[in-house]
Amino acid sequence: MPDSESVGRAGEYFAGFIFELRGTRTTHVDIYGHDLWVRTKTGRMLTVQVKAASRPTLEPRSKSRYHFKNRSKVVSDVYAFVALDIPMLILFDNMPGNRAITVESFTIDTMEESIGKYLY
Repeated sequence: MPDSESVGRAGEYFAGFIFELRGTRTTHVDIYGHDLWVRTKTGRMLTVQVKAASRPTLEPRSKSRYHFKNRSKVVSDVYAFVALDIPMLILFDNMPGNRAITVESFTIDTMEESIGKYLY
């Protein structure tokens, strides 16, 4: 079982990989509260904070969810939530403390729609 630092770093590199494949220039940074700087195809510069989970939590009588924690008080332009086991991500423009996202929310369509919304 990888530790949380390894999971986080894998999520950062996965998000950068996905962004680069779609034409968004990505720089991995080691600055508290920001993991990536991206330049969109239109030239906008954005800060991205990546949250990653290696697997969902199986919850009895409930949908399985990925759980993401935010300890940073720094506000990023975009938050990337990465499910490493499937491998997919979803982007949002806010991070209210902690977030739980159902396994069913991670689809190719959801991933592409969120990338289109925040990175183009």
